[in-house]
Amino acid sequence: MTKFQSDKKTPASSLLELIALLCLIGLAAFVYAATGPEAFAAVTGVGVGLFTTWRGRSGPPGAR
Repeated sequence: MTKFQSDKKTPASSLLELIALLCLIGLAAFVYAATGPEAFAAVTGVGVGLFTTWRGRSGPPGAR
């Protein structure tokens, strides 16, 4: 079992993750509309990387 499977998630942390993911999707859609498909892959890759890094940090939210 991985660390994330054994952790209990609170509704507040799940909501925060949902909001963060939706913001990243909205940002990617805005950049795509503004610049076209040339920048879409770069923005999507950076957004996924940032979300994965944020999601993979150790400890509960606010513990640092």
